[in-house]
Amino acid sequence: LGVIMSVTLTTWYPGSFWQAILYAFTAPLFAFSVRAFCEPQYQSTFMAQILSNPLMVLIGIASYEIYLTHELIIGFLESIGFKKYPIAFMFTAPLLAITLGWAFHRFFSKPVERWIRARLSPTKESV
Repeated sequence: LGVIMSVTLTTWYPGSFWQAILYAFTAPLFAFSVRAFCEPQYQSTFMAQILSNPLMVLIGIASYEIYLTHELIIGFLESIGFKKYPIAFMFTAPLLAITLGWAFHRFFSKPVERWIRARLSPTKESV
């Protein structure tokens, strides 16, 4: 499956075949390793302590919103010419993406979720 994904990726991915393979396998391996460290026998490990850090938990909770907003941040920083400073770009882009993603989660996603749950949950009178 990974090889098929890699061949498919090379048709649109702007790089070599090996870059596409690396791209195709990095995310699943990362997800698998995070999942593996969540097993009970690893709860006292250094990685479990890092992943249970409140900042990491916050990033995990708002990860979808961070995913949605990160391209906006990158595009904005590129449009103002910030990519000329790669070190500053490397630190600023993730910081702004996490901040905007958290704000989007806190002030939009959670209120909408509460509103939908309130509308869809059965009331005491109907039960």
